[in-house]
Amino acid sequence: PLIIFYASEVAAAVGKNPYVKPVDFFLQIWERCFKQDFDKCKCLAKYETSKEKVERLAKETKIDKDLKEKVSKSNTVEENTEYIKAIEKKLAHKEMKQEDRIELRNYVQKQFNTSFGIKHEQSAIDKIAGATKPKETFTLLFDNYKIVGKIDASISKTDTGKKRIAEIKHRVKKFLDNEYDVIQCECYLRLTDTDECDWVEVLKESLGEKKK
Repeated sequence: PLIIFYASEVAAAVGKNPYVKPVDFFLQIWERCFKQDFDKCKCLAKYETSKEKVERLAKETKIDKDLKEKVSKSNTVEENTEYIKAIEKKLAHKEMKQEDRIELRNYVQKQFNTSFGIKHEQSAIDKIAGATKPKETFTLLFDNYKIVGKIDASISKTDTGKKRIAEIKHRVKKFLDNEYDVIQCECYLRLTDTDECDWVEVLKESLGEKKK
């Protein structure tokens, strides 16, 4: 079968995403594309992926159900902060290795941030003139693999008359300028055969401030 990469993973594939361990990335691809082989080898090696580890820790510390419920309920920055503090308060009384505690805290934060961005994606799109959310998935096919992805927004009206798309990122405290995000934008340009990509960042505090 063809190896499938998502556009958001390409930076990790070339070692440009500092937040994704190379071993975790390749295990993820292995599991996705060769599931039966992966499960057999993982069973023999008794290996636990990073994702499996934090999910196990969440169950062992009994925050998994509470986390899922609070992530689902949270809609504002204030609620995010309140819920995260409540979960961390629970974790403070649990005995565990310091590195496990850090990984679990990062996992909790990521769940809230990811959910928040998805919930408020449309509000950011609405602030961009002529922008709409495409439903289709785009594919770039090569000999032994393919790259697939969905873009955040397509812009119908542009000053230059060229086709344009937008990639939207929600930030917690400040704007960022990451190489791996630029790589993701480059992938979307090639996937959609588009001329330009607007890079839009939205601060969680404002839900309105943006930059290109």
